[in-house]
Amino acid sequence: MSAPAVEALNVSKRYGRIEALTGVSFFVPGKAVTVLLGENGAGKTTALKLVLGFLRPDGGFIESRKAQVGYVPDRPAFFPWLRGRDVLAATALASGVDRPKLDFRVAGLSDRLGFDPGLLGRPVQAYSPGNRKKFSYLQSLLPSPDLLVADEPFSSLDPEAIRSLRALFLDLKREGTTLLLSSHAISEME
Repeated sequence: MSAPAVEALNVSKRYGRIEALTGVSFFVPGKAVTVLLGENGAGKTTALKLVLGFLRPDGGFIESRKAQVGYVPDRPAFFPWLRGRDVLAATALASGVDRPKLDFRVAGLSDRLGFDPGLLGRPVQAYSPGNRKKFSYLQSLLPSPDLLVADEPFSSLDPEAIRSLRALFLDLKREGTTLLLSSHAISEME
C-alpha cells in the first residue's frame, strides 16, 4: 500500500478558548475521494485549513504529500476589481500553465462545469454565487492539481451543476487526482 496523500495524527487546534479540534486523526488515500462529514461547527473547515497549511496545529501532526493542490472554499471571494480572465491569467502564471494550454484548459473545464466563458470579462465578485463557485473550481483545476480540496463542494450550485460536478469528480479520480471534500449534507455526499 502506498503512503496516504494526507495524514493527520492526534491533531488539535484552538481558537482562543474554543477547541475546534481535539485529538483528530485521519488519512486520505491517494487517487480516491474522501469526505469529511460532520455537523455545523464540528471543525471540518478547520481540518481543511490545516491540510492546506493555512493554519498550524496546536498539537499533533498533519502533512499533505501532494505537490500541486487546488482549493475551493465554501464561499469563494475575489478582489472586486479583478475580472475572471485576470484571475485565470495570474493562476496560470503562478502555476506554469502556458497560454495555449490555458485557453484549452479554460474551454474544456468551462464546458464540464457549465460555466459561461463570456463571464470572464466581468469582475468575478459580480458573478452570481453559483457562478463564483463554478469559477473557483475552474481556477483550482486549471493547473491540474494532484489534490483537490473542496469545502461544501455543492453549495450555491443548481441540480444540473451538481450532477456535472459529481461526474467531474469521478473523472478526476480515474485520472489519479485525490479529492478531499467536506460537508454537513450526507445525502449530497452519497
